[in-house]
Amino acid sequence: EEKGGDASPSQEIVEAPKTEAALYQQAIPAPLWSRTEGYIQEFMGQLAEKESDAQLFIQATRPSWATLREPLQSLEDGGRIHYVDLEPYVETLTEPQRRLPYDGHWSREMHKGSARALLDALRPYLQ
Repeated sequence: EEKGGDASPSQEIVEAPKTEAALYQQAIPAPLWSRTEGYIQEFMGQLAEKESDAQLFIQATRPSWATLREPLQSLEDGGRIHYVDLEPYVETLTEPQRRLPYDGHWSREMHKGSARALLDALRPYLQ
């Protein structure tokens, strides 16, 4: 007797890596990235319908991880979608300094780096 039922082909089951280091090395599975990319493109399309000159600026939650950074960078379209690289703004922070110790959210220093990176990216549009 099977338990749990059948997963549909569009609901690929992805086993979570055992360690953070393993996660760092693991590429985003194609079905998950495709879905994420679709959400971002759909959001940008809806935004552009309301504001034709709208710009979308995106960052990776873990900027040092190429497995997150590279797919997001690939969304840049030369005009409306911009990847803002946070890593140069936080590269001197150790991983524990980047996260709150009790839940893994960004620390105050990560938020400061993000604000600086976004301000620098937005500066040409503010003049």
